[in-house]
Amino acid sequence: YDTSSVSKEALASFNEEAAPLRVRLIDKSAELQKEYIKTQPDPDTVAKLQKEMIDLNTELQKIANKYGIEPVKYGRGKGKRRGGGWK
Repeated sequence: YDTSSVSKEALASFNEEAAPLRVRLIDKSAELQKEYIKTQPDPDTVAKLQKEMIDLNTELQKIANKYGIEPVKYGRGKGKRRGGGWK
């Protein structure tokens, strides 16, 4: 997320509100990795976990929007951040 134009108060509020979702997202990611390393991953479990991660990311984006925090733009560009990435 691009936080360069956001007040410290808004950023602190975003971080506080987003923290539980980030923990859940990390947990889901770990579950997905455990499923992938199985000899025969269950496609239904993989799909379910992927959907849950997408839903959590959507919720995080809604919270970011609420505090005026924009996602970092990716793509070709000029300058030291060419190609996108975290600001």
